[in-house]
Amino acid sequence: MPVYDFECAACDGILERLVGYEERDEQCCPECGARLQRLPAVPQLNTAACRMDTYYDETLGAEIHTERQRRYLMEQKGLTDYEPDSDTKKIRDEMRYVRKATGDERAVKHVGNTMGAEAAKRHRHENVKEKVAKAFKEM
Repeated sequence: MPVYDFECAACDGILERLVGYEERDEQCCPECGARLQRLPAVPQLNTAACRMDTYYDETLGAEIHTERQRRYLMEQKGLTDYEPDSDTKKIRDEMRYVRKATGDERAVKHVGNTMGAEAAKRHRHENVKEKVAKAFKEM
């Protein structure tokens, strides 16, 4: 049976499930009971010669091969995922809205890129203002 990624619109949860092909569109959230939406599959190369999805996580001190492995190691070390800042939440919400309204993935990527660039520019501007204020205090 394949592993599918699902998203719960009601509680913003994302989870993986091992389900049969016939059951893949009939899943409910274990937290709130709402119907889950299956996320698009991401192709993975799982050959020994080609591990493009593998990365080294310095915090966990391990090679990470799957999301399941990362979650397990975080649980073992008592760590939790980060809470995204308000800009990240706004971008994510806008991308979800565009995806639901248009279904056009190119439009979704464009919204994410545009809003992400604006947020980065705003953060750089705030950092410069903080550095200038700090320099004036030191004078």
